[in-house]
Amino acid sequence: MNFQPPAYHHRARRRRQQRCSFGQHNNLHITSCYCKTSSPQFASLRNQRQLQSSSLSMTLCILFTLQATLSLLCTASFLGPNTLYTTSFIPPSTIINQRRRNYNESPSICKRASLFVTLQHQSALGNGEGSHNNIDDDNKSRKDAPHPLTVQPDKLIHKLESFIPNISRNRMAKKKRSLEPKATKDESRSYNVNDALINACTSLVYFLNNEADSLNTLDNQLQLSTETVESIRQVLEMVLVQAVRAASEVGDFVLINKLIHAAVGYATAIAHKTNNTAPLLTPRIFGEVITSMSKTKASHSKVKSLWNLFLNDVASDSSPTILSSAPSSYELNAMLTSLSERNKVSAALTLYRRMVEDDVGVKVEGDAYTASILFGMLADSISNGGVRNTNDRVANNFAADGMVDEDASPCWQWNEALGLLDTFSSLQLNNFAYAALLKVNERATEVYCEAGMRHNGVQCAMSVLERMKTDSISPDVITCSTLMTTFDKGRNWKAAVTLLNAMEASSKADETDKKWSLPLPNTFTYALAISACARCNKGELALSILDQMETKASSEETSVEPNTWVYNAAIAACSESNQQSRSKAKAANLLTALKILEKMEKLTSNGSNGPDTVSYNTIFSLLDTASFNALKEMNDGDAMSQLKRHDRFADVVIDLLDAMREHGISRDAITYYNAIMACGLDSQDALEIFRLCIYDKQFIETATVKDSQMQLKGRAASGVVFVANAALSVASITGDMSVVSEVITDLSSIGAKMNSESIRHIVRALGNIGDCEMILALLICLRGQDFANDLMKERYSIDVLSNLSEKSIPMIEEEIYSAAITSSLRHDQLGVADQVLLSMKKNGLTLNQNSLKEIILEYCRMAIDSSKDEFKIARLMKRQEPDVTVHGIVEPIYITSLARAQAAMAMLKGIEHPSPSLLSPVAKACCAAGLWQEARSIVRRMHRAAIRELQQDTGSSSTIVKGEFLAELPRLHRSLLKYCAKGGNITPALNFADDIQFLASKIRQHGKSLRGLKTREEETDMVLLSSRLSMDIETPDNVPEADFSDSGALYSILERPVGLTGQDWKLILIAASRG
Repeated sequence: MNFQPPAYHHRARRRRQQRCSFGQHNNLHITSCYCKTSSPQFASLRNQRQLQSSSLSMTLCILFTLQATLSLLCTASFLGPNTLYTTSFIPPSTIINQRRRNYNESPSICKRASLFVTLQHQSALGNGEGSHNNIDDDNKSRKDAPHPLTVQPDKLIHKLESFIPNISRNRMAKKKRSLEPKATKDESRSYNVNDALINACTSLVYFLNNEADSLNTLDNQLQLSTETVESIRQVLEMVLVQAVRAASEVGDFVLINKLIHAAVGYATAIAHKTNNTAPLLTPRIFGEVITSMSKTKASHSKVKSLWNLFLNDVASDSSPTILSSAPSSYELNAMLTSLSERNKVSAALTLYRRMVEDDVGVKVEGDAYTASILFGMLADSISNGGVRNTNDRVANNFAADGMVDEDASPCWQWNEALGLLDTFSSLQLNNFAYAALLKVNERATEVYCEAGMRHNGVQCAMSVLERMKTDSISPDVITCSTLMTTFDKGRNWKAAVTLLNAMEASSKADETDKKWSLPLPNTFTYALAISACARCNKGELALSILDQMETKASSEETSVEPNTWVYNAAIAACSESNQQSRSKAKAANLLTALKILEKMEKLTSNGSNGPDTVSYNTIFSLLDTASFNALKEMNDGDAMSQLKRHDRFADVVIDLLDAMREHGISRDAITYYNAIMACGLDSQDALEIFRLCIYDKQFIETATVKDSQMQLKGRAASGVVFVANAALSVASITGDMSVVSEVITDLSSIGAKMNSESIRHIVRALGNIGDCEMILALLICLRGQDFANDLMKERYSIDVLSNLSEKSIPMIEEEIYSAAITSSLRHDQLGVADQVLLSMKKNGLTLNQNSLKEIILEYCRMAIDSSKDEFKIARLMKRQEPDVTVHGIVEPIYITSLARAQAAMAMLKGIEHPSPSLLSPVAKACCAAGLWQEARSIVRRMHRAAIRELQQDTGSSSTIVKGEFLAELPRLHRSLLKYCAKGGNITPALNFADDIQFLASKIRQHGKSLRGLKTREEETDMVLLSSRLSMDIETPDNVPEADFSDSGALYSILERPVGLTGQDWKLILIAASRG
């Protein structure tokens, strides 16, 4: 920059105005001359004038630069040697932001920007109240005395206090600026506010550095009293906290680093001059620095370097005494929080253990907040996919004899949490820490429940509660609610009911005798207990808890009364349990849900909390034809009066919709979707309910409003189209194209358009009636071809293009093409499937996992059907030509079935984690096509998965086990032996028999340990639970005993022989006789 005196500005401005006026006056003359004479002589003359003017400008710039330099040197010689460094400092951020602001200004203003303006801005930094100036104070202090301000503590405190209002004022300005609307914001003002904060903090950095340098050059020792050191320490802490927070707000982590290093340097200089008798820094400053640094974009290594500075250079015994007290848990919690926000779980655990267990170095004890941070970090690190196992003892959970180590868990986070719990004393823990620990258990129970070994969440929760009783820490309602959530997700209704009864009995105990007590249950606690009972098919017990709540609320024993949310939780639990039950159990769940709905409707008549949209939506999800028929046979009193008066299932659904309308309950897209899906395979009933949806004015009005659509997520956000797709899905299953046409016509009557899901249902409907040609025509129509659309209108009266939005054409999606391939294969139209697959490749589409599974199942079906035809041909050849077969064996020629089975095997390799329902058809297809080795490899794969399910159930506390492979294998074994007997293949039959017997021995071996575990669980849940955790209160008599006989697929298999039965041996003998 060029330094220019103020007088020069006026002279330069007048000269530029004269040049501009001269140029405007002679513009025409010069232009005309140039147009008449564009000779080289004129061009050279013009170039010479330009060179002269540029050289003159450069000469003037050099002269004024020299003048500015001389004036600065004169000022420096007059004020002192250190003034030049102080006044000439311009932070780089100031220069950069100044250039940003002046970028759009005219060149003349940019040229007039001088160093004088910047120095004036720099001199205004660090202003306190009034017109106080930090740099002027520096100049006066150096003028009066050559010593640093620390020698004069009063002036030093006054100087440090002057920084606080300046930084606070700029922070408030930035906060007000951030609250302004975006439309009124000015970017230049935002830069000014940030610059002011950065400059104010930078001036503090340079002041502390200058003081440290002056103290280091001071020959004499400082004598500071204790009161003086305390005053300086308090002011320095306040100004540093303000500066660090200000730097964090602008995101300048480099400035934060400079601030703390400047403070450490200044405190170290004072420590040297006072013989370590004046520690100026408090540990809280470092906690603030780490917290502020974590809010910026600083990397983990930069935050770690600050922590190492604090421990190794500041808090260590070998360092100068600059800390006023020992490090506390505040700084440790700040560092752990920083690591938690960056998902550095291993680093946080290593750091904490080093602080607690190391004998060398600085020790920092944690508190309850430390435990909450660590436990919360471990809970967040438990993910649904790819859970890693880093605990050594977890790897050895299963010993050589197959027994389970009950002390270990498959979740390494839980094992780590138990190890951390042992490092805390009872005085360091409270309910917040234990609630965070129980969150780890809850998350582990939720994740480790289906794949691999199971986490025994109920037993772990009991151990935590027993630890709280040992430490005399009474749990609050939040801790008990977390326990109840674990029981609910772990499907242990007995533990949930026992805990609820213990909480109710706690209020009746004598206050003087209660050293450890449980809180009174609240609404959330009751809802979880009811949900656990309904989830475990204990509907009567769930209803009894609801009655108990109503009775206590009416007698004013407690202020907790059942509301709509509690009832909905119970109905939702019935719906979830319904998905894993048989027809009778589904009917029982439906009966429980209807009784709860009846209770809610009675509350509506009394003016209390009644059912809402969620209540009826859940009831519709429970309804189906099989449950309805089973429920009518149960003959359960007055609760079935609503169902008995209807002979047709659709009338029950319509009656419930009318009840919603009578009670003034709004209907949404999920309501009508569940109502249509409850109709099952009756497409006419689905069409009738869909038309009720269209005629529902309240629903149509709310469905067309964008705000109402935003309340629903996923597919339900499409509103009417979502309901129409439900009706189309029912029609696609039955292949009723007339219903498909009517649904699309009714949809267009209200101005709604189809989406890709609607097209998929049309494709499946065409596939179910075997019209594969029209599937190709529909795919061509989706590209915008009118002739294909005319074919659809002529044959099925469906106008596809007019019912699609213009933005969605052309509609080329993978799911539509996959549905077309599956529908074509279902009717053995390989040519059509091949054309669709080639079209997918041309459009760059690939098959997803679900589509690939459907295609594999279709290839397996075709392989089995082709095998039947090949056997028929072989039998026919045997009758016509007896010499074709040897020893009476029917040997078909596997051609078509072999190719299709091999195709299914090849596609199976692309499936990640195939289910038993997919592996079983592939194994059957391989046997049907004569691929015996491939079939045996699949069977062995399923056997290994079944053994893992056995081990999984052994380590589980749940009474419900899915056992998908265990449930599928008996049927598969019988089918494979039938194929062996059919073709007289004795060798594959004997191989399968060996594999089956080996699996049976494994099941018997684990069955013994499983029955022993079952007995221990009964004692733990029903006897030890009440005595250990419920203040020695016995379990009430009205709680029914657990029925462990119905515990899922595993126990049903163990109760009957899993090995070869008499029918299986008969099939092996048939295979031997034919072979």
